[in-house]
Amino acid sequence: MFSKKKRRPSRAKRRLRFEALEDRQVLSAMVTIENVAGIGAVLKVRGDAGAVVANDIIYVNVRQSGVEVVDATTSRTTPVQHSLFKEIHVAGNNGNDFVRVSVDSNVPQAILGKPIKVWGGNGNDTITVDARANLASPSSPSWSSAPETAIEVSGDAGTDRVNVEQWMPKSMWGVEQVAIADRALQMAQQELRTYSAAASGWYHLNVSLFKRLPITSAVGMRNPELYRRVIEQFDVQFSHAKRYRPDSQTTVDTRCNIFAGDVMRAMNVPLPTKSGGINDLTKNAKDLNSWFKSSAGASAGWREIVIDSDAKMAQLVNHLKAGKPAVASRSDHIAVLRPDQDTAPTKANLPNLLIAQAGAANYNRARISDVSGWRQNNYQGVQFFVHD
Repeated sequence: MFSKKKRRPSRAKRRLRFEALEDRQVLSAMVTIENVAGIGAVLKVRGDAGAVVANDIIYVNVRQSGVEVVDATTSRTTPVQHSLFKEIHVAGNNGNDFVRVSVDSNVPQAILGKPIKVWGGNGNDTITVDARANLASPSSPSWSSAPETAIEVSGDAGTDRVNVEQWMPKSMWGVEQVAIADRALQMAQQELRTYSAAASGWYHLNVSLFKRLPITSAVGMRNPELYRRVIEQFDVQFSHAKRYRPDSQTTVDTRCNIFAGDVMRAMNVPLPTKSGGINDLTKNAKDLNSWFKSSAGASAGWREIVIDSDAKMAQLVNHLKAGKPAVASRSDHIAVLRPDQDTAPTKANLPNLLIAQAGAANYNRARISDVSGWRQNNYQGVQFFVHD
């Protein structure tokens, strides 16, 4: 979640002064498109054309053929060629405006280096900035190779709401509500959820049912946002995911090992399975704990960090914040450690480490202190294993 920044009205006010331009097109009584012919100009889209105050609905679509603008009357421009501008500015101006800027997946890579700046203006505005298809990924080569790309959003006066992709490079101010959108993660969750609902008790079958894991990571491409998305694609708290829940409320057959195994398989550091095959179910928590401590676990790249000092705790937290996999393990349970740790890295804060788990209770984001069996005996015997 973004922290609310102080509003800078003077800066926003200066930016909203649209000077006379060579090329101007009025879509309707509400929307004006302005740009200067020639390289190095700014493409500007604004509401309240002709000083008519209105509740504008403006769509700015960045496509392969250029930038297309659509207004509430469905009037639209012929796409403006990418070569004719260096930045995109969109302003709702006065009224309660709805502004959406979308970037298609097939736009030229050079376009991704052009800043996109959006202002709500006066009024209670809703601003959405999104990307489609293969751009909706923190590991997208297009966006990662254009780090100068910036999404600047200013809500300005009024109570404003912004919907924005989680991974996008962005800055914002004057925004009262922020909603995080991650279309690729939602699609991955739906895909895996469909598999889990395919048949009652399907967890007894091997993981070939997955066909493919939608979001994966590997050594050499680690980052914390990708690790978070790997974990959350399995949506372990989803109430109908039979793979991670017992058949009944009375059984002790919890699925902590299955969930941990699925996450680590997606991280390309698979845990040992019951029959030894890559497509079989992961060994139980007791066998996994023994394996982590064995030469086989070490040969597979796993190593223990013993939390006996603040320095060791900092080592573990820094490992996680680099997007590298880690687990908390004991003979009775295993949990996945999350990358978005939010407490001071001190030994005393061990109970506050963030985890995801299946078990007596399934959590997508919880703390080690939420594991009652571990908390009740003061976390004795809980070990921490990491992998690059």
